[in-house]
Amino acid sequence: ALRSDDWRLYLLSGVLMAAAALAKYFGSALIPLLLLYSFAERRRPGLWLCAFLIPTGAMLVYQVATASLYGHGLLSGAALYATGLRISGGGMQKTFTGLVFVGGGLASILCATPFVAGKRWAYAVLLASGLLFSFLSFVKWPVSPHTSAGYLVQAAVMAATGGGLMLFATVNVWQKRDSDSLLLLCWIVGTFVFTCFLNWTVSVRALLPLAPAAALLLARRLRDRQEAGDANISNRWVAGLVPALVISLMVARADYTHANSARKAADVIVQDLAGVRGNIWFQGHWGYQYYMERLGVKPLDFQNSPLGEGDVIIIPGNNSNTGPLESELVTLWRRYSFDTTCCLATMNIVAGSGFYSDDWGSVPFVFGAVPPETYQAYILR
Repeated sequence: ALRSDDWRLYLLSGVLMAAAALAKYFGSALIPLLLLYSFAERRRPGLWLCAFLIPTGAMLVYQVATASLYGHGLLSGAALYATGLRISGGGMQKTFTGLVFVGGGLASILCATPFVAGKRWAYAVLLASGLLFSFLSFVKWPVSPHTSAGYLVQAAVMAATGGGLMLFATVNVWQKRDSDSLLLLCWIVGTFVFTCFLNWTVSVRALLPLAPAAALLLARRLRDRQEAGDANISNRWVAGLVPALVISLMVARADYTHANSARKAADVIVQDLAGVRGNIWFQGHWGYQYYMERLGVKPLDFQNSPLGEGDVIIIPGNNSNTGPLESELVTLWRRYSFDTTCCLATMNIVAGSGFYSDDWGSVPFVFGAVPPETYQAYILR
């Protein structure tokens, strides 16, 4: 639309922005992002401003409509949830954790850097990784209490990779000084700021919108090197994607086995407790909740569940929204343990991996020994 100044394309772009925002709240970030890009491209107001009235109006109508339906607007409700349930951590800790998650979640950036960005960038990432490892080894912050050398090395490499991407995007703007480079920088930094300081938790999922911008940045660098005479780089840099593919498949496999362990746990535990006279209750959420409820087990409401003598309560060791029981009211009856992967963890608070929430760890995934998934069954006296 900016290239042709066609009002029909402006209308279409406004509709697409509105559709993105209504499909996923983060899609509303397109409004300030493309507004800034348009100003950088055109340098003055014009017909293009009308395109932003459509998504802005759509979000206002959505807020008013959901407020009349449910008594509160879902848009403001999501914002209040994100700010009210924020995982603890100061600005420096959130920034470091965000860089770690960027570097880990976009492992292809690390693997492709020596081939696309050049040896100097690769050496810079290695040097930064060493410095960060030394810093974390002495200070033991912010990834404490996980202070093993292997954990710190992984955190340092991921953080250096994430920081390198931010620096690379900034240098790209300085060198090219065009609106496209500014768009990529704001796209990357804006997603990072939202995830670290506005969202309720740092997660790979929240950083996912950053991936296309990072890919475009690498593609532009690849094109620049081809135009500079390095004709064979298009063949060499693909080699960097091979280890990235291996890492991605390992992470996917680890996440799959972690989820599958919850299904197995639900089947085994419910079958084992089939002869219990009282009711069976459980704490915890995620896929484990889905499988337990599918088998007829009731989730424990901390305030309203009608508990009675002989009832059994199952508490997972690695899950969300669990709480201890008063020791004088219950007796630990049985323990269960289920193995997952042997060498990589995605969501394990003991291993310090928090792929879906940094409340579980400051690293999205961790290579190393993975503790089993444990469950405890308590019987009410």
